[in-house]
Parts: sequence; structure tokens; C-alpha cells
Amino acid sequence: MAGKLQDKVAVITGAARGVGRCTALLMAREGARVVVADNGSSVDGSGGSLAPSEAVVDEIMSLGGEAIAIACDVSDFNQSKQLIDSTIEKYGKLDILVNIAGNFRVNNIVNVTRDDWDSLRKVHMDGMMHTSHFAALHWKERKEYGRLLNLTSDSFMSGVPDTFAYAAAKGAVVGMTRAIANAMVNYNVTANCMTQI
Repeated sequence: MAGKLQDKVAVITGAARGVGRCTALLMAREGARVVVADNGSSVDGSGGSLAPSEAVVDEIMSLGGEAIAIACDVSDFNQSKQLIDSTIEKYGKLDILVNIAGNFRVNNIVNVTRDDWDSLRKVHMDGMMHTSHFAALHWKERKEYGRLLNLTSDSFMSGVPDTFAYAAAKGAVVGMTRAIANAMVNYNVTANCMTQI
């Protein structure tokens, strides 16, 4: 599966379903060796299983690509470190990190709970920071190549009322991504956000 990403190593969080799965398949088709990183939780963040990640790995391999599955809760600092360390140990490097892992709860400023707020912050903000931090350490040492893509949402710009905590977290992702881009530019690393329309 030769393509634009031939010989690149890509970690994609939240890669077991939806946009993450599509991104994993696309990067594999372009030749990347893909780490499908997902804890298999439901949309609200509950539960977990490695089976959905393994299904994506099987799909990639059936198409002639290379992939492995790693169960990871990105909201956990140590699990995020292990994700990046395991990737580098397996493949010798990390070229691309795509932060797509996320959860969602309907809430607005009136009915948001502390648990809602903490749950979305931990995955979208803390999770993005954790994985990006350990990837950046590797890229700074390499001084060669690094590509960071973070999924955000138009809800932070439009202010959809019932996405209060989610919109706040996704707005923070944009700010952090800009700061990373400016901090890492001298190491041949780019950082960008993408969103669905």
C-alpha cells in the first residue's frame, strides 16, 4: 500500500470508530504503519473494549496495510506515555499523531454538572495534551519530522447551547494547537486542527 505516507508511523487516538476509523484506513492506504489507539468506550465515556480497535486493524491488514491496536485512555497521563513509548519501541519512531479520541454529553450552562465538565475536559483537553506532550518530546529529540493533527469542532465557534462543555473543550484544543505549532516550528514539526462540517 504505497502512497504519500510510505514508511511513516501514525498514532491515531479514537481510531476504533467514526472519523478516527476513517482516518486510520486512509493513512494506511497511503502507506503509513498505523497504531489504532482506542479504549473502546461508548460516546458518553463509559465501558471499554479492545475489540473495535482490533476490527480496524484486521480491516487494514486485509487491505495489505500494517497496523496494531493499543488500548489507551488518553485522559490518563501514564497510559498516554505508554502509548507513545510503545509505538516508538515497536517502530523506532513516531511521525504523525492524530488526536481524535473524544466523548460527548448534552449540557448547557444551566444544567451542566461537575461530572459532565470534568469528563469532557479530561478526554478532549487533557488527553490531547498528554499524547501531544510525549510526541513532542520525541520530535524535539529527533529534530527531523513531526505532524500533529487535532480534531476540534465548529461548536466552539458557533456556541451551540447544548454543547457547552464540549464547545469549551474544543475551543481549548484550538488554542493549545496554535501554541504547539509556534513552540515546535524549529524542530520541523507542524500542528494543525481539523473539523467536520
